[in-house]
Amino acid sequence: MNDRVAKIYLDTSLFGGYYDTDFEEETQILFEKIKLRQFKVVYSTTTEDELLGAPERIQELLPNLPETLKTKVELTEEAVNLA
Repeated sequence: MNDRVAKIYLDTSLFGGYYDTDFEEETQILFEKIKLRQFKVVYSTTTEDELLGAPERIQELLPNLPETLKTKVELTEEAVNLA
């Protein structure tokens, strides 16, 4: 895989958009592009935690993305203090 593939941050609302009639078309196209290795995904532990409260079909989206395309960033104390 090309190391120059763009990285995009996915927050919880984007996962929810996958099945939202207002956003599903664009969101599903994005997820397909990720699976085709056109993008790498960055997500946070906060997103991961928030997905636990989502419907099961939304929870399944993140684990179904290829591991080699995902990077999880940890929520640090410094980030919490900045927020």
